[in-house]
Amino acid sequence: MDQQLIGAIEAGGTKMVLATGYADGTIVERASIPTEEPAKTVPAMVEWFADKGIAALGIAAFGPTAVNPKSPDYGHILQTLKIAWRGYDFLGEMARGLNVPCGYDTDVNGACLGEVIYGAGKGLDNVIYITVGTGIGAGVYVGGHLLHGMLHPEAGHIALARVPGDEGFACNCPSHESCFEGLAAGPAVVARYGVERASDMADEHSRANTGFPASNTSTVP
Repeated sequence: MDQQLIGAIEAGGTKMVLATGYADGTIVERASIPTEEPAKTVPAMVEWFADKGIAALGIAAFGPTAVNPKSPDYGHILQTLKIAWRGYDFLGEMARGLNVPCGYDTDVNGACLGEVIYGAGKGLDNVIYITVGTGIGAGVYVGGHLLHGMLHPEAGHIALARVPGDEGFACNCPSHESCFEGLAAGPAVVARYGVERASDMADEHSRANTGFPASNTSTVP
C-alpha cells in the first residue's frame, strides 16, 4: 500500500526545522529557516511545503503553547519569551495556508514521541525527554500517552535557589528572578561566560569572574 507523504515542523526558539517523510520514519526532504517574527517565518514555511504534496502536517512548537483541542486558544503561542509570537495562532495560520489536517503539540513532546516510536524510548511505557538549548523543556510520556493537563509539562521555569555567591548574575528570564531556563539555557550561559555561543565552551572552561565560589562548582561527566 502506498504511504502518504507527511510534513513536519520542529519549531524552536532559534530555528524552524521543516521535513517531509513517511510514517515509518523515512525522511524525504529537510530544510531549516531562522525563527524570526511570525509574519516573516510562517509564510516562508507555507511556501516551502506548498508544492510538496503532503497529506497532513505535524507541528511541534516551542512553548508555552495551548495544546488542548478544547481550549479557545488551541494552537496559539502563549506567554513565550519571544514577544512577537505571543498570542499568535500558529496552528491556524499553517492549516489555512496549506489546507491539510494538522496535528499540534510542544517541541519537546514531539521529540519525546519520536524517541518512543523510533529511538531510545522504543518499547517503553514511561519516558521523559529533557532538552537544554535556547530554552529548557521536558516532554513526558506516561502509560503510553503524552502528558497533558491544564497545559503541558513546563520544566524551564521551575524556581531555583541560588548557591551563595551567585546573586550577582541576573536571571536571563524576564518573568522570574531565578529559574532553570533563565540561569542554565543557552542565552544564560552566553551571558554568564561571555562566549558567542554556549556550544563554543570547552568542558573545563574557566569560571573566573563568574561570581561562583570555587567550592560550589562541579563538572558533570
